[in-house]
Amino acid sequence: MQTSSSILKIRNHVIRYRVSDEELARITALAGLEGFTLSKFSRTRALWDRILSEVVTTPQPAYGEISPGDRLIADQIRRVGVNINQIAHVQNMLGVPAPPELGPLLLEIRRYMDLVRASQEP
Repeated sequence: MQTSSSILKIRNHVIRYRVSDEELARITALAGLEGFTLSKFSRTRALWDRILSEVVTTPQPAYGEISPGDRLIADQIRRVGVNINQIAHVQNMLGVPAPPELGPLLLEIRRYMDLVRASQEP
């Protein structure tokens, strides 16, 4: 017996809406950050808790505040950091030396972090 979760959902309805060039660029960028197509991004945002208008049309935040777009980027960076920590933990347990590429990579990450901090100063 098939359950409702195993039955292929047929999407046979089309919803069209208009956006400006700037809105399209922002929506496309946000969809790319999440690894979604425009259709999947729009459908997900419309059906779940994350409201598209909060991300796409929010004005620039005041000094010290974080924009919704920056929050998305910060979350992705945090996820990468968690992965790096897990890799480092296993390497340390096994006594594997750090790869030679790690030093320059850490310097580049620090440079990007400095750029982000500098962009947040008034």
